[in-house]
Amino acid sequence: MNTGYKKYDDPYLNDRRHKNPVKQNEAHCRILERILNDRFPVDGAFIFAELENGWGIDSAFTYTINSFKNYYRELSEDQIFDDELKQIYQKLQRYVATDEELEKHRIEVKKRFN
Repeated sequence: MNTGYKKYDDPYLNDRRHKNPVKQNEAHCRILERILNDRFPVDGAFIFAELENGWGIDSAFTYTINSFKNYYRELSEDQIFDDELKQIYQKLQRYVATDEELEKHRIEVKKRFN
């Protein structure tokens, strides 16, 4: 997974490498599609106030504010029915983290970057 180096102007934050959030999001979407047995497409979107050519961001789901407005207007009117929505909810419910799991994750992430 691509990484980038972030320099901080904050004395409390150390400069460090970050995973590419666009690529991470694409991977998360693919995982959700697999969990849902590829019955429902899952798309993520990154919206940048400014996005310039040459930033090296290669994703079909990276938008400026205006390009996202155009994308949103062109979305199909396909509808998920109530019974399908319940099935999706039930499938995803088992992946909801408890408060304890979330706190453990926060601590692990903090350790990685200190």
